[in-house]
Amino acid sequence: MMKFDSYKESTLLDLENADLKEPDIPDLLEYLSNNHQVTQLKLAGKYINDGIIQNLVNSSNIQNLTDINFINCIYITDKGIEALANSPNMQNLTSINFQYCYKITDKGIEALADSQNIQNLNSISFEDCYKITDKGVESLVNSPNMQNLTSINLGRCNITDKALTDLTNSSNMQNITSINFRGTIITDKALMDLANSLNMQNITNINFKDCNDITNKGITDLVNSSSTKNLTIISLSTLMSIEEIEDIVKKLPKIQELKIADDNGLSEFCNYLIQLRDF
Repeated sequence: MMKFDSYKESTLLDLENADLKEPDIPDLLEYLSNNHQVTQLKLAGKYINDGIIQNLVNSSNIQNLTDINFINCIYITDKGIEALANSPNMQNLTSINFQYCYKITDKGIEALADSQNIQNLNSISFEDCYKITDKGVESLVNSPNMQNLTSINLGRCNITDKALTDLTNSSNMQNITSINFRGTIITDKALMDLANSLNMQNITNINFKDCNDITNKGITDLVNSSSTKNLTIISLSTLMSIEEIEDIVKKLPKIQELKIADDNGLSEFCNYLIQLRDF
């Protein structure tokens, strides 16, 4: 029997390096049944597949889990996602991470969007799931089952302006505080839609790094918007002048961190301005 205690830290059971296999699942479920304080489960690697997910989610022993991380589980497909979405044992789930699960498609997202079993979900990540397109995002953001979402990570998915526009136009997304569209082909047009959206007034953290089609105009539209005054963290790859950075600090009163890739010290300069402002 696997010694699960050696992988446990507080409420987290981190099995990323445990080489968990399907025959280990009964022992894992028994462990979870006897350790209700475990609310976070991290699984990763080549042995995690749809069969393991199905065996997990069909057991009432996982009802205490609030956070499941499937990072780099490259054999998970839509079939596994559908099993999770259909499980009544997922009703306490608040956070789920499918980063690098690149076999997941829009069909998997649609299953999650249609599920009434995960309505408490507030954080979801599909970063690096490159088969996910605008179609899947549309179903997710327009679902009334997703109204509690506060954080959505679609970095390096196969999405366009439409995905961000659908998100910002959806009244179901009014609780969103953090969005990650890193490495996508969104443009200034989508940023204008974000800037004009009354649904995005709670947003505090945006990540548009490696979005090479975003220009200074798009950033200016964001900064000048009354809907983005709660922004505290901005991550970009768009190079800006000192004057433009000063304008960001001036117009975004809550900004605490500006991250600019390959910035030649501009991020440090911005943080210096923030310190002066808050002094």
